[in-house]
Amino acid sequence: MKSSEENNLFRILAIVLAVILVSVSAGGTFLLLHSSGTPAVSKTAADEAKTLDVIYPQETEPAAVKSITVSLSSGESTAEAPEDDGIAEAPAVAMDKISSVRASSELSENNMTHSAGRICDGRLDSAWVEGASGPGVNESLVFSFDAEYKVSGMNINAGYQKNQDIYYKNARPQSLKLTFSDGTSMSLPLNDICGPQNIAFEHPVNTKEISVVTESIYPGNKYEDMAISELAWY
Repeated sequence: MKSSEENNLFRILAIVLAVILVSVSAGGTFLLLHSSGTPAVSKTAADEAKTLDVIYPQETEPAAVKSITVSLSSGESTAEAPEDDGIAEAPAVAMDKISSVRASSELSENNMTHSAGRICDGRLDSAWVEGASGPGVNESLVFSFDAEYKVSGMNINAGYQKNQDIYYKNARPQSLKLTFSDGTSMSLPLNDICGPQNIAFEHPVNTKEISVVTESIYPGNKYEDMAISELAWY
């Protein structure tokens, strides 16, 4: 038979072993429970992207702005584009764009005619001279162009400006009425001078035709016939 000391030692070892077994068993249960529970899941890149989408939703692109880029010597500048009104400005008129000049009347004498074409031949020793009876009031010219042009004014040598003597012998226009192809018109007073007169319009006019009517005259000291040596548009 074992001694009492051996029995006590055996009981102590048994208790220690039991404690160890209980501890191991409890630890395993904890691990088992932990592994059988809901696992902790780390966020994936996709989850993070979804989170970002929630916190910072993608903004809608702003509506396109109608703009133009203007090149400058110092760089580039962007500005709002003006609305297109669809109206193109006509080119400036030139005398070589005249397709015809017609007159209400022309004076014929000494086997020659003071025709309408002489009013724009570049010579002061020739002239258009009206041929109607009376002093020439309401006599007219019509200038037709080959297209529509912008007309800003006129240069005129009113009267027969071959020389001072001829100038004062014939009647000269005192006031002219201009009518354009769109129906608008203007009256222009003239000075009684033997020399050029430059008349700039207050507003340029786009036109394909200009009618020139004599509204009033400076009477000649010998002849009733009214004359104009030169008329040029610009």
